[in-house]
Amino acid sequence: MTKKYTVLVVEDSPSLRLLLKETLEEAGIDVIATSHVAKALEASEQYYFDGALIDLSLPDGDGITLLQQLRPKQPSMATIVVTAFGTMDSVVEAMRAGAIDFLQKPFVPQEVLQRLQSAINLVALKQANETLLQETGSVRLPEMIGEGLEDIRRLVARVASTDIPILLTGETGTGKEIVARYIHGKSGRDAQPFLALNMAALPAEMIESELFGTARGAFTDARDREGKFEAAGKGTLFLDEIGDMPLAQQAKLLRVLEEGVFTRLGESRQIPLRARVIAATNHQLKEALATGAFRTDLYYRLAAIEVPIPPLRERRDDIIPLVHHFMAQANARFGLPSRPVEPSSLDALREYHWPGNVRELKQVVERAVLLSQEGSLSIPLPKGRSLSPSPLPEETLPLETIEALHIQRVLEACNGNRSETAKILGIDRSTLLARLKKIESST
Repeated sequence: MTKKYTVLVVEDSPSLRLLLKETLEEAGIDVIATSHVAKALEASEQYYFDGALIDLSLPDGDGITLLQQLRPKQPSMATIVVTAFGTMDSVVEAMRAGAIDFLQKPFVPQEVLQRLQSAINLVALKQANETLLQETGSVRLPEMIGEGLEDIRRLVARVASTDIPILLTGETGTGKEIVARYIHGKSGRDAQPFLALNMAALPAEMIESELFGTARGAFTDARDREGKFEAAGKGTLFLDEIGDMPLAQQAKLLRVLEEGVFTRLGESRQIPLRARVIAATNHQLKEALATGAFRTDLYYRLAAIEVPIPPLRERRDDIIPLVHHFMAQANARFGLPSRPVEPSSLDALREYHWPGNVRELKQVVERAVLLSQEGSLSIPLPKGRSLSPSPLPEETLPLETIEALHIQRVLEACNGNRSETAKILGIDRSTLLARLKKIESST
């Protein structure tokens, strides 16, 4: 390696961690090595990493969750997952979480260096291609596949170039962020950043620092850091799952939107809001207004135009075009040749009710492309799922019981894969683990 790189090593075995550190340092690489998720996240705030070697099994968490947490902080980091317990499920999950490559123990040090250099080169090539597209003005809009979204395409095309507030609504996995990116691409702000922040994934105490930023000394270990409002510049800030924002933070968001200025935590200097804000939710906000769980004034500030995104089961004619689109994406991502899909698979996919919507379909297709053998491609439905939804029980059940049953059904359909389950449910992995613990304690 001729260029000076900085690499993060997260490995629970002291001897292997030392071996990796010494191997990389002998190759002229700066190494930050730790065995804990918390230390890795702390290091990600202090260093820029070109690459990372991350063990899947760690004392205070797991490598998949760490990857998901590191990705927004280190989007250019080329990550290789290292594990002694490699299965195809873990390969798929790691790649979905952002890993470039996968190493199974035992391995030789030279193999690590070669794979790491290849991963870093691949990320650099992708960035160079993106830069070239931006410089030539050939950036492609995000794909809104299917005739079922034609009315939405026409509507957002009319309002994208204005600053009128837009609220996107729809079930989890219907593609609300894709629509938000489409609006951004049509808005005249497309040369500026598009940043997304999921309110449901943030603890209440972190929302303000993520939105507004912090000044050094605002609280213990606080440092000067831009929030999303500031980092978005003149681009677009997408606030996903806005219905999960606590009331206290709703009031502060409303003030920013009304006054057009904000301040970092610990500062009095006012910073003008230049970004466009687009919000989305999978909740029925009008019901939340009635119960007082969501502010009426904030709702009308965000929803000058409300755009409902239909679930996939209501636009079945879009399923096959989406399958082919996701196959092409997966083949390009994994470096695989294109293949025809078995007709029986297409029929089953078209009839399936897709409770996880477009997100679930994409995961099913990606998994099939990665794991299938040569020949025509068979795309099986999620295990344990039928073509039509199971009938609801005749007796009335408490909401908590219905939620527990739904979580258990999705977990079973995902073969126990908790990260995939969390994605389909539209919650982060830590929230899912907490709910599973609650379900186990109540049974």
